[in-house]
Amino acid sequence: MIRRFNYTGRKKILRDDVPISLTGEKPLWSFNADLGALITYDLPLESRVYVEAYEQTSYMRFDFGTIGNIKSLSPENRVLTEFEGSDGVRFRVKVVDASPDAKLLGEADGILPLSPEEAEQNKLPLLPIRSHDLGQEVWRIDFQDGVQDRPTLLVNQYIDDRTAFVRSPAFMSLAWPALLREILVKILVIDKHQDTDELGEWRSMWLNFAKRFVPGKAIPADIEMADEWISEAVSAFTARHTLLAKFKEHEDEEAHA
Repeated sequence: MIRRFNYTGRKKILRDDVPISLTGEKPLWSFNADLGALITYDLPLESRVYVEAYEQTSYMRFDFGTIGNIKSLSPENRVLTEFEGSDGVRFRVKVVDASPDAKLLGEADGILPLSPEEAEQNKLPLLPIRSHDLGQEVWRIDFQDGVQDRPTLLVNQYIDDRTAFVRSPAFMSLAWPALLREILVKILVIDKHQDTDELGEWRSMWLNFAKRFVPGKAIPADIEMADEWISEAVSAFTARHTLLAKFKEHEDEEAHA
């Protein structure tokens, strides 16, 4: 039986301080966890460190020793056996005191691991791409709360090379304007977020990205003007990337294939 923790008075651990990356290949991923920064949180050296992996009802917990002595688990002890065939797994890091009460001292939740490609570049992109069971949907934007504070582009798991797919002329011309509009509507209309100066905040990062396409237009403080600004940003984005030309070129290639 997995031990339960007492959540009273826990300290928030920044996700960027405990990066996790997937390793290996599908269908059976392993993972790496960089937990060295935990020592800076002024937590008792004898407190226990756990990494938990989860997706829907599947769950695994890994014991990484103590703050004062982080264990280096062997690759075979970091295999995500409960998540075979999926790269939608999320992680949380927990620091727990060594008493029988198992009080939770610190936690970072909703960690989206770097894919092997992202780990090679050592950064999580503005729009991470993950495979997912979407039924008959080809793609979807996921705004799941607590997942690394940013939206994720989900691509149907039956599409073999998701990276090549989202970079294809057909997807770029047909889907990218729609997903950019959806994200900006979420930020400006639903969340009513106009601040571009919050370092590391995904809404601010996306607004700064969109501003590049309409540099002479201020982000509207009035929500009534948000739709016009979003439309201009999307239109400028499509023009910058000549998406209509890309689509027609793709059509011509298909017609002569």
